[in-house]
Amino acid sequence: MTLFLIACTGPQLDDSDPGVVDDTSVDDSGDDPVDADGDGFLDDIDCNDDDDNVYPGAPGLCDGQQNDCEVDWVGDAGLATWMDEPPVDMSAELAAGGTFTMGDGTLRLCEGTWLLEIHVSGDLTIEGAEADAVLSGEGSWTPLQIVEQGASLTVSELTVEGGLASLLVPDGSELGGGALYCHGASVTLDEVVFADNISAGMGGAAFAQDCEIQISGGRVQQNEAVDGGGMFLVGGSLEMVDAWFESNIATETGGALVAYDGVTGVLDDSHFSLNTAEIGGGVALFEDNVLDFVNAYFASNAADYGAAVAMGSGEVVTFDGGKVKKNEATEAGGAVYSGGGNTLTATGTEISENSAITGGALYMDADTVTLYDVVMDENKADKGGAAYLEGTEATLEASLVRTNIAVEGGAFYVKKLVSLEIVSTDFSANDPDDLQYSGGDSYSFGLAAETSCDNSGCD
Repeated sequence: MTLFLIACTGPQLDDSDPGVVDDTSVDDSGDDPVDADGDGFLDDIDCNDDDDNVYPGAPGLCDGQQNDCEVDWVGDAGLATWMDEPPVDMSAELAAGGTFTMGDGTLRLCEGTWLLEIHVSGDLTIEGAEADAVLSGEGSWTPLQIVEQGASLTVSELTVEGGLASLLVPDGSELGGGALYCHGASVTLDEVVFADNISAGMGGAAFAQDCEIQISGGRVQQNEAVDGGGMFLVGGSLEMVDAWFESNIATETGGALVAYDGVTGVLDDSHFSLNTAEIGGGVALFEDNVLDFVNAYFASNAADYGAAVAMGSGEVVTFDGGKVKKNEATEAGGAVYSGGGNTLTATGTEISENSAITGGALYMDADTVTLYDVVMDENKADKGGAAYLEGTEATLEASLVRTNIAVEGGAFYVKKLVSLEIVSTDFSANDPDDLQYSGGDSYSFGLAAETSCDNSGCD
């Protein structure tokens, strides 16, 4: 079913009704009833003569108020309104469910579960009722589909659940986007919840290619996919503030999020917890992405490689503040895993209580690493309790490295090291030592350490 919006006139005036007048001009003498809002009903029977959407017999609208002046009004549950001039009641039409194409305008959904497949063909805004409004794919379709490039979708205060990816990604290789599908458009999400959506391919909750994505608040939780349990982004940009990605599952890469092929973005005050995948339990990056995590929190994510973040090649990742704690990799990189040729910078970040077989917190291979004012504490591994560095150029300054544990290299295990510059950094209680080379030489640095290391050893 396709939705066509047709301009509607206001209430028709009926001379036979003594409470309704043909002339809606206001009599300001103060003696006679008037029709101040021009809705055709005098103020002696109009329960709100300042709002032309409120009058006796008016259709119910999803606007948080009683519209028909009846005394038994209990709320707006089950109402849907196209916010035109005048607003159009669409409750009965949308309650029947189906497929609707919507262009420029605003749809307001009140409390209830709406079984809709919405095709976005213009600049559409969907407003929910504080997440009591639920848009459901009923386990059969993608509820939000942006089918026209250059379109835009703004969604607020809505829960989108039960979606099943029903569209192929642009290259036709597999399905993408359990709840939201975007190609070449812009999406703004404000306090939106994506829950229990599934994709047999990419993006359990959302797939987006060459889209501008802005997220403020809300949650992405308990979604599943092969890649990108929460979201899968190809190109485009991501700006995110105070969003939560929790308990999402990918059977292969990116439990919460996959960024692929040049995604740029800032993820501010956002949380990633209890997400799982084989590679990148929280976030997986592949092919030249640039992401800045500002005061981000990664906790209790799990993967074989890179329990919090896994990087492919050509990635530029910055941590500014935040915490990366209690993430667990069964193989390498309890916090961060790098496949080589990446740049990692962390400033003022706590990286603690992570674990892996190799590189309890960091596994870096042929990368550039800069750590400033960082705390690396209580990380565990067989090799490199805090970090495993191979073929890497690293700088560690004004930081604290303590109580990390490994069989070899309590804090750092290095192999084919390019360089490691240690400046004004405190090492303490790392077991069995602060740094060990793959050849067997080991070092303990103590407090306020100042030293340079290369492949032949440390000063």
